[in-house]
Amino acid sequence: MWDVSGILMAEVPAGDAVRLLETEFIATVPPTVRLATDAFGRERAPIVFGWIAAGHQLGAATAALGAGWIRTTTGDYQAAFWTSGALCLLAASLALAVARGAPRLSGSLQPSTAEA
Repeated sequence: MWDVSGILMAEVPAGDAVRLLETEFIATVPPTVRLATDAFGRERAPIVFGWIAAGHQLGAATAALGAGWIRTTTGDYQAAFWTSGALCLLAASLALAVARGAPRLSGSLQPSTAEA
């Protein structure tokens, strides 16, 4: 099995960590806003993006809590890493299903047909 303890225990200067987080934000937020705008129109996009952000935060909190619980009960993070990998594969397969034309939403979140 891989030993990732050296990576997890590495000391990262605070400035480098901030720059890394800024890069991640720049790389993901604008495309997500654009996708939401393209799919749901300019009027609905901010609300949809807000729900996406809220879901992301709830997922992150759940993952952190779950990984901490796994570490406390088992003594290492191995099960958390495997669970995370399995959830990533599940998310990728769901994304592929959407890309292939999964059924559209109904109700007030129906994607708009108007040009953005």
